[in-house]
Amino acid sequence: MTFRVSVRAVAILIAGAVIGATGGPIFAAPSRAPLTGYVGAAGPLPPTTICAEEPAPQYFTEASFLVSNPCDEDTPPPVINNSETDRITNRLSEINELCQSIPLGYRIACIEDQYRLLAQSMSDGDQSREIKRALVTAADKLKKIAEDNADNTAQKLRPKVNVGRFGRSASHPLTPVRPEVEAAANQAAIAVLDEVSTLLLRSADSSRSQSLYYTQIADAVDSNKVLLRST
Repeated sequence: MTFRVSVRAVAILIAGAVIGATGGPIFAAPSRAPLTGYVGAAGPLPPTTICAEEPAPQYFTEASFLVSNPCDEDTPPPVINNSETDRITNRLSEINELCQSIPLGYRIACIEDQYRLLAQSMSDGDQSREIKRALVTAADKLKKIAEDNADNTAQKLRPKVNVGRFGRSASHPLTPVRPEVEAAANQAAIAVLDEVSTLLLRSADSSRSQSLYYTQIADAVDSNKVLLRST
């Protein structure tokens, strides 16, 4: 059997073999960065630069390519978990309402009790874990101050106020500190609250994405110090 192959067909076969062996575009796996460079009717477009969290692979053809740069460091981050920030700062404000309703000597125990309750109501997620740890540490220190200086002969009080959705109250009756050590105990307690706000502000400096989150809560903690100052 005899086959006739045209000169044109032979040329096409040879060209295909050459392109497959040495020519042709190089294809890369798709990435999060879309391809934007292409060859148009008027010729190749200039290189296109995109912002990406990770560098995208470069796509090469004879006429176009794509370059990926890291995102601009000056781009402001989104506010993270603003609703949780509002909830915590509101609770810290309600502590002022509750603890102001009792005499000065009871307020260290009152703040300690409310910090512990607030920490217990918080999740263990990444955004809340550090705040929760700071509140528990502060509550432990305030509890020691209150117990070391307790006036066990005084009447115990359990304050309750109509703030928030359901009102706020202490979880148990509170014991005051002794009158003769009240000023010194309150100064020690203020130092504990200073530690909390300083820790939060440092966290704000080191975490761009959660800066506002930490700063607002630090300001609310600072407001609780007013409770411990005699008027």
